[in-house]
This record gives sequence, C-alpha cells and structure tokens, in this order.
Amino acid sequence: MSFRWTAPDRPRPATDARAVRPEAGRGADSGSHHPGPDPFVLHYDSPTMPLSIRYVRSLADVVEPTVTFLSQTRDMFATPRIVVPTAGAKAWLAAKLAEKLGATEGPDGKPMGDGIVANVDFSYPGTISSLISETARPETDPWDVDHLTFTILEVLEQESLAGSSAFKQAVDRAGGPLLAARRIADRFDHYHFRRPGMILEWEQGRKVLSPEADASGNLGERKLSPRDHWQFDLWRKVRATIGEPSPPARERTAEGPAPEAVLVAGLQGLSLHQIALLERLATMPTKQESTCKVDV
Repeated sequence: MSFRWTAPDRPRPATDARAVRPEAGRGADSGSHHPGPDPFVLHYDSPTMPLSIRYVRSLADVVEPTVTFLSQTRDMFATPRIVVPTAGAKAWLAAKLAEKLGATEGPDGKPMGDGIVANVDFSYPGTISSLISETARPETDPWDVDHLTFTILEVLEQESLAGSSAFKQAVDRAGGPLLAARRIADRFDHYHFRRPGMILEWEQGRKVLSPEADASGNLGERKLSPRDHWQFDLWRKVRATIGEPSPPARERTAEGPAPEAVLVAGLQGLSLHQIALLERLATMPTKQESTCKVDV
C-alpha cells in the first residue's frame, strides 16, 4: 500500500489518496498557544483497503472522530474496537465520550453530559495483533495490560515469598509491587507492539535484544544487556504463568475474521510493524464478508 501526500494549497491530483487541511479555527486546540502544524487527514479510499489516517495535535482532537466512529451504523451485536495508548488515555476518553454519546439534548441543542459508554472494547497497542483474528482472541485476553498487570504482580509476590531478590530492585525503584507491576506491564505491552522480533526470540528462550540489522544491512544477533536480564527472566515466568502465546506469536498464525471496524486513537507515532499490522488488518475479511475499516 502507498500514499501520496497533497499539499493543501496545490490542485489535488487524480488519485484516491488525498490530504485535507481543516478550515482555520477548527479543532479542539483552536486558539491555543500549542506550537505545531494544523491537523490534517490522509484518506486512502479503496474498495479492498478502507484505511483512514488523521494526524492531530492533542488527545482532545480525537474525541469528535471517536464519537463519529461509535455512531456509525453497524451490526448491533458487534463490539466497537478502540485502541488507545495507555490506561490513562482510556479513562479520559471514555469520560469524554460519556458526555456526548446518549446524552440528553439541552435547550441550546448541545449534549448535557449525562450519556453513557457501554459495549466498547478498549485495548492497547501491544494487543492490536489479536484483532487480526477475533476467533483466536480469547474472550478475556490475558495479555491485555490490565490482566497482565495482575499476572506480573502474582509472579513478583511468588518470587518474594520464595526469598528471591531477582526483581527486588525493580519493585523498590517503582515504589512497591503494584506500581512496579503496572509499569512493567506497560513496558512489556510496548515490547509486544514495538519489538515483536525480540519477543519471538524470548518465546524460544533466547536472551537477546535482536533480531536487528547491522551496518551492512544483515540481520544479526545483539545480546541483551546484563542489567536487563531480569526483564527477560520475568517475562518468561509471566509467559509460563499465562500459558498462552504472546501477541507477536499469536499474530503469525492469525487468518481472521477481523472485526468490522477498528479505531486507533491517540498514538504519537507508528512503527513499521504497526503500519504493517494495520495494512494487514485493513485487507482482512470480517464475519460480514467485507473488509475491516481501520481509522487511525
């Protein structure tokens, strides 16, 4: 898949890919002192790959697109999928959506903020690969950050009760087991999405930081720094406790069906692996025999 970027002050070429700059004064940050270019949207219109990418300056700018996404007509039994960067972003966005969705209309025609958000599946970047195959995704995903946090906490407590000090420094540095578990869960989730090759090596018990390319462009092995060995050891214990393939391993065998639509909201950047995942997701069949619509 390829995109062509069109400058807003030039004639639009005859192509399905187009960049659109909003009118002046539009957007949640209008009138603010935040630096940076105006938001713009890149649409890729294709019957086989419905993918839309919107660049914004702040998380506030994703509220209205998310309201539109959730208001679209779709199978009443389908659960909308929204991928957010962190648990904090999830809580904030859910609260903002509840002010608009299903809210009573006030005398001025604006929602009164008494709405509700229900039957929406919020997930995190590390588990986006599970969206590629809804049939392969368990009803409760043990690799979801929230569940992963408590699995890590369980492992940390077991190690402490066994008299092991392998992870004590990480726990002390975070300020306690629960805070450490949450921080480590976020880090592992980041690895699943940003460094899938490394996680696949860890799945095989290889304590490495690679695969990565060397100066000549050849794939080689880079050893994990000794100070980071505890992460490998902890991840392996967590993997054994969960007993299910990690998201990168699960992704390799996924064939679909994909969800009807997915919204990825608030990510600051996309890695090559993330782009490849979204490209693949946008071409996969859904249960309705159409292709998954992906909004970023």
